[in-house]
Order: sequence, then C-alpha cells, then structure tokens
Amino acid sequence: EALVNFPDSPAYHYARDRKISPEILQEYGAGFWSNDVILGLLEKGHHLDDLEMAGLVKYSADVPVGFLQDVVDAVKAEDVDSLGREITVNGVRKKIFPYNPFRENISFPMQFMGQTVSMCFPPMHKKPEHKSLYTGFYTGAFNMGCLKDSNKGIVLTHGIWNALIIRLAFNRHSVIALCGTNEPAVIKAIAESGKKVAVAYGNESEKNIFFGKDIIIGENNWNTGGIAHRLSEMGVELEDFTQQALQKHPRIADFSSFIDWWTAEGWHSTT
Repeated sequence: EALVNFPDSPAYHYARDRKISPEILQEYGAGFWSNDVILGLLEKGHHLDDLEMAGLVKYSADVPVGFLQDVVDAVKAEDVDSLGREITVNGVRKKIFPYNPFRENISFPMQFMGQTVSMCFPPMHKKPEHKSLYTGFYTGAFNMGCLKDSNKGIVLTHGIWNALIIRLAFNRHSVIALCGTNEPAVIKAIAESGKKVAVAYGNESEKNIFFGKDIIIGENNWNTGGIAHRLSEMGVELEDFTQQALQKHPRIADFSSFIDWWTAEGWHSTT
C-alpha cells in the first residue's frame, strides 16, 4: 500500500524539490505512509490489536474524527466511541483512540540478512528525527544489501537522506544508513564484510553536517561515532568520509546540513 501510494505523493514531491530523483528512491523501496496504509490493512482483516502490537497503531486522546470514522467503516464497528479504551492519568479517567503514528511520512525498508525486518521514516520538512518501526527482530539498517555487492568499500552515515545524497554526489552506491541502530548483529555483519569502511561523522560544529551526534559516551552509544568506535575495537580500519567530502566540495561547510547544500547547489555537480 505504501509503495503504491508513493508516486505523486507529498513524499514524491518533497524528494523532487530536494533534487533527489524519486525514481532512485523507488529503487530503495520508498513508500508513502498515509492513513490509507492502516485502513487498507484493516479492510484486509487485520485487527487493531495486531497493528498496535506491530507498532503500526498507537492510542491518544487527540485523534482526528475523520480518521476514526474511516476506521469505523473499515472494521465495521458500531461507532467511533466503540474504538476507544478508557485509561486513568493522575486520577483522571479519559478515553483514548487509535491513530497512525507514521502518517504523512516517507518510508524505507530496513534490512538484515537479505530480509526487510523493520521500517524507517526519515524526517521531511525539518521534522526533528527519524522514526522507526521495530518489529522485535533485528532492527537492521538502510541498504545493508550493499555488503554483498562487488564494491570494496562502504560509507556509513546516520540518515537515509544523507545516504542517498552521498550516492548522488560522490557516486558511492555502497552506503549504509544506520538510523540509530544499536543492533550488535548489524555491527558484526559490517565488521565481518571485509570491506573498507568510511564514516560520515558529524563535523564537530553546531551545523553538524551529517546529523549524527558523534560524541562517544559509553559503549551503548547509538550515534554514528559510537558505532564507529565499536567497529574500531573490532579491528576495522576506518576512514573519515566527512573530510573526503569537504575536500571535494568545500562549500558543504557553509550550509546547515548536507541536504541543504545538495538542494541549493550540490546537485549541479552531477549535471
């Protein structure tokens, strides 16, 4: 449903406005996660409780009535009120209703061992963070299939937009976006791939070009710098991709983010 929704969706136009080819996004399984995805699953017989367990549905007291009415129609419920459940907060009883936590977001599959194991929803229009759907299995990473390709090196970065632009700006197809994964099996797979690893670190300025907060704090740190530190401890020799990028395109440092540089002028470098 999300894949079908992608063409001509807000996500499609966001990518085009950012000078990222929507067709390239579709190569990576991009979808548009609208309310139609949830309604389609309900109409196919999936229960709200099952979708909640999978993380596809959450509950809140503030849910648009229009969506709830659509859910009533999809599950053939008696009325909107029948969808709610009562909870007590600070001694006050209130009713909460199902909603789609990923609505109006672009979605990408997260992979592990050749399987899609979760979904990631990178920010659009300056939304603050990636959202991820965790299924209880390995959380995976974006484009992990490149560990099996013929390229000798890979680039690690934090976000999916960064990964896509690295491919476009530097012709590096073997780029993995970690998206905050802290899964030891993912890190082990990268370490054992035998590939050279270049890391797109943050640049230690307030701009933080590649978004990852790369201060290493403790062994369980999820950011790109923390993952790189763990790879180094496993004997992986790391290169600094950020410095390579700035040497080729020094103007990147003049922008608040990598995607802003690409949208404003970087895309000209490949045309």
